Amino acid sequence: VQSKVSGGRLNAGEPVCLSNQQTIWLSVPAVNEHANIAISTGNGTGDLKIEYSNLGWPDGSNLHGWSDNAGNKECITVSSQANYWGYIKVSGSFENAAIVVDFDAEACRE
Repeated sequence: VQSKVSGGRLNAGEPVCLSNQQTIWLSVPAVNEHANIAISTGNGTGDLKIEYSNLGWPDGSNLHGWSDNAGNKECITVSSQANYWGYIKVSGSFENAAIVVDFDAEACRE
């Protein structure tokens, strides 16, 4: 059993369970080396929101994508990122949710 992630670095293609806290900051390396990236969340209960930026930590003014559906199923797809690091902010009230980032994917996971 893997421990829940409360922040830090994500590896592409590896789903992780998120800690039950209101805000989680995650970074993804080498996003500029791939044509597309897809960020998918799901599972668990509650209602989370995800925000993504290639310019630094998401602050509302620098977003390249965001997703705020009812529940925990969120999806962001972006292409042609200029910078090495991608930055993700997960916020809301949720339990037992998971996140995964996929490189060279044009759609999110179901």
